Amino acid sequence: MLEITHYDRLSVAKFGGTSVTSVDAMFACAHIITSDPSIKLVVVSAQSGMTDLLTELTLSDDLQQAHAVILKITQRQTDFINGCSLEFLKPKLNSIIDRWLEQFQTLVNNSDFPVSDTLRHRLLAQGEYLSSELIGEVLTHSQIKNCVVDASQLIKVHKLGEVGVKPDLNRISFACRAYLSKLSHDSITVTQGFIGSDVNTQEFLTLGRGGSDFSAALLAEAVKADELQLWTDVEGIFTADPRVVKSAQLLESVSFNQANRMARFGAKVVHPDTIAPVMRNNIPVLIAATKYPNGNRTWVKQYDTQDKTDNRALSITRRKSQALITVEVGSVAERIDPDSILKKLSNTQLYSDWLTYTDNVLNVIVNQPVLNNANAVVAEIEHELVDLGAVNVETDLSLISIIGDGFCNNHLLIQKLLAYLADYSVRNLMIGTSDHLINWLIPAEFEETMIIDVHRLLFEDKTLNNAAADYDLSVAS
Repeated sequence: MLEITHYDRLSVAKFGGTSVTSVDAMFACAHIITSDPSIKLVVVSAQSGMTDLLTELTLSDDLQQAHAVILKITQRQTDFINGCSLEFLKPKLNSIIDRWLEQFQTLVNNSDFPVSDTLRHRLLAQGEYLSSELIGEVLTHSQIKNCVVDASQLIKVHKLGEVGVKPDLNRISFACRAYLSKLSHDSITVTQGFIGSDVNTQEFLTLGRGGSDFSAALLAEAVKADELQLWTDVEGIFTADPRVVKSAQLLESVSFNQANRMARFGAKVVHPDTIAPVMRNNIPVLIAATKYPNGNRTWVKQYDTQDKTDNRALSITRRKSQALITVEVGSVAERIDPDSILKKLSNTQLYSDWLTYTDNVLNVIVNQPVLNNANAVVAEIEHELVDLGAVNVETDLSLISIIGDGFCNNHLLIQKLLAYLADYSVRNLMIGTSDHLINWLIPAEFEETMIIDVHRLLFEDKTLNNAAADYDLSVAS
């Protein structure tokens, strides 16, 4: 059996888009790697904004539209080079970018439009390939020996149609050992996030937006890492998005389960699929800002009993661009089988992880991007469900969630929250189904105001916080 070179301690470090968006940012990554000898595997995202441009290109109707996007990408790389203060390094970085642009343009020029699904995946991944080559050069300049490895040779997955991919853990583990066992003890491996390949067809696949975190977690699991580090533009996890709520408070540590719920319901710091691989192997996760490597940070880890959040709310999150599908049968006496409804919806290539069912009404939430052609989707759903009842679709909604442990038993908090929400057109308030989660739908136009106000209620109202701390769960009704 192939064995990876033994290290006293092995860490996987993932650097997000803002961490590789400029030469200076890449040198900050190099400084972090130099400062931590345990980092032996580095995963990089595309430059900030690059995947958006590549997505725009894949939606082009013809080659002329695609060339217009290539001009934007070329300008983006010109700005990258112009921002480099080290003149002697510019020719080397320019050479990498020129070679990449030439290959990229060849790929586009030989494409048929609209692009096929297979080609779409390949085009979307090009930003990660460029980032890995550029940061490899920066690491070399920083006297860090490194080797760039193609992630499609490491991350092996099974394609699951429209709902994503399923990693093949055994194949990933074997591939990592096959590649990494060849490396010398003093070498760093650099690879791309977001990229994989089908185990059966070898078809090139991407893991979805934010999938670089998922890649890093799968690789950490495969190499049995002692630690996974996620370096981003935010100094850890906060009680709310600090870009929206200026008074948001740092959470120094959260449990795997708490982080999983936060990610699932919209916290952008961690990709929703990231937690499962590290949780299976009890690998602690560090979340910190590349710009402030010695600043604030959050640890995601297995909690001991004393680490519980003391029956308080922990964070407020939002999941944007949601659509609500409502299915109502003609009579309360008739009953809907939720499983049969979800099976019928799967025929329309819709996927949902959230539903409510009361009497004769079933509500299903899906990501709105799936409903780009809303009228056609509704017609397709109605065709599937015509024998059951009426179908209605509402769009431009946001799912707001409060996450914590045991806080739903705090009657004072619930009373104040309900009084506040009464002034808004709230849809599908879910409360009381668990003691760690409350969520509701709201028109997107109100989301930021609501997050700021609810954060003030949850975390800045001293009277409420003191009541929560003193609350005796033994008397909860």
